[in-house]
Amino acid sequence: MASSVKEKFQISPFLVFFLINANQVGIGILNFQTNLARSLNNDGWMAILIAGLSVNVMIFLIYFMFRHAPSAEFSEITQYVFGKWIGQLLNILYILYFASLSLTVLVHYMDVIHVWLFKEIPGLLFGAVLLLLIYYIHTGGFRTITGWAFFSIVLTYWSIFICFYVMKYSKLRYMFPMFDHTFLEVIAGVKDASLTMFGFETLLVYYPFIKKAQSSQKYAHMGALFTTCLNLFVFLVSISYYSSAQLKLTKWPTLTLTSIVKLPFIQRFEFLEISLWLLLIVPNIAIPLWAASRMAKQMFSVSQSTTLITLSLLILGMFSFFIGATSFEAFNKWVEYSGYILVYGLIICLIIILMLKKKLVKKRA
Repeated sequence: MASSVKEKFQISPFLVFFLINANQVGIGILNFQTNLARSLNNDGWMAILIAGLSVNVMIFLIYFMFRHAPSAEFSEITQYVFGKWIGQLLNILYILYFASLSLTVLVHYMDVIHVWLFKEIPGLLFGAVLLLLIYYIHTGGFRTITGWAFFSIVLTYWSIFICFYVMKYSKLRYMFPMFDHTFLEVIAGVKDASLTMFGFETLLVYYPFIKKAQSSQKYAHMGALFTTCLNLFVFLVSISYYSSAQLKLTKWPTLTLTSIVKLPFIQRFEFLEISLWLLLIVPNIAIPLWAASRMAKQMFSVSQSTTLITLSLLILGMFSFFIGATSFEAFNKWVEYSGYILVYGLIICLIIILMLKKKLVKKRA
């Protein structure tokens, strides 16, 4: 199956590792431990492993789908499988979902800045400047977005070593008891671990932009595996540093961990951490927004810059409404549940119907 994208606009297969990883590691890793501790206490590490396994299964299924689909464009596959009208409706849902992912990251990062750095900074101004930066990155095309994802990983992952600094203050007794939840309870708690794993589904849209796309599958799996290992490591360090009661009450446990780091030339290390985290936040916003704008471009037959500007203005308008609003939690839950339906449920249904349709066509032939 030939790609509809010219080779000069495509990326090397190994860069998929950075796209997957940069899109998963973002604002979620700053506070996912709290939700896991509330639902599973010290057994949250099991939910992380199960969530990581589910992501790798879905990546396998996505590559399987493209291997057997008549097109490398996801928006065309939905119409082929479900028909024109239902397919178009599903494409609209995916556009809204991808745009909502960008909005969610933007609101959460603004919350971090207001709490930890600058309480009085105008949220609307910050959001507008950040979206303007992301628009500028988009003008360079998907290869520029990929380059940012690559450097965001390379330039920020040195901060993992902060966890080793924290370990000298850890107490192993905080990690126990373990294995005090039933299997069904662990499965129910997987939803709290899955939130840090979302983002890989943008692969559905940028698949045609990968050279020899099927050869990139191993890099996609490696990227998801690396995210799983990172989340597992951060969670284990957290439950060994905080008591169970403390972790349940700490809103941003990862940032609180970094605040204990003291250097002769830096007193408030967490300020540096939050500022550097912007490098990871940008691809968290840029990649889903690019995916939404590309699907909108294909659906409405307009230029991608037009759809990008329209979606950015929509996000900015929603962002101004949600800053400091308690209603954002309800919206956040809607995005979570939409992710489970569109990423897990619908993709599996799409593959099943696709294979049945291919068998039916083969029999008729």
